Amino acid sequence: MSSSRSSVALFALLLLVVTLVACGPTDPVAKVIQERNQNYTVELTGWFPKKVDVLDAMVDAASDATADAAEGIEDAAADVADAVAEGDADAVGDALAEGADALAAGAEEIGEAVTGPTTETIVFDVAVIYQGRNPLPGVTVEVAHVDSTQTEKETWLEYLETGEMRTGESRQTSFEIADVELVEGDAFSVTLLQAVPAEDYAEYPEIVAAQP
Repeated sequence: MSSSRSSVALFALLLLVVTLVACGPTDPVAKVIQERNQNYTVELTGWFPKKVDVLDAMVDAASDATADAAEGIEDAAADVADAVAEGDADAVGDALAEGADALAAGAEEIGEAVTGPTTETIVFDVAVIYQGRNPLPGVTVEVAHVDSTQTEKETWLEYLETGEMRTGESRQTSFEIADVELVEGDAFSVTLLQAVPAEDYAEYPEIVAAQP
């Protein structure tokens, strides 16, 4: 008799556990976070600097730098003319000094421009694997940039579209991040954070969309 009661009790307990698991969280944000954590896997399959026309980039940068320098020099010249018209010797001296500074700054900016770009646009190839039944429109991943000692240099958040993914599907996607200061030995990682701090929810579109 006791054995029968124990079996009934065990069955009831298992039924309760199954029911709770099946129901899952009721809070919309909690549901999104659970879906992210349990059913998505993200893997960085490769990254590389995007090829650019270095000559065109240098010409554009030099053109912009020249325009900026010319504007600074014109402003300084106007200040000199105003000071001369007013007969203020001190103001003339200050305006001439400002003009010299503007000329030096312009020359430096032009020099930096013609040496070529100092940053890169990095292309990332990522595989997204989905094992659920109700895919989210997208998930946000963290991209980390580290140096040769594994010291973190910078991080970014990137939203990947995952709508209409099927159970077991692996989707290859790519994205770019510009103005990356890349040196030899640097590396990158792409991860799907399992514990998103509440104060960072606003940076995750999938979580924002679930909030009332």
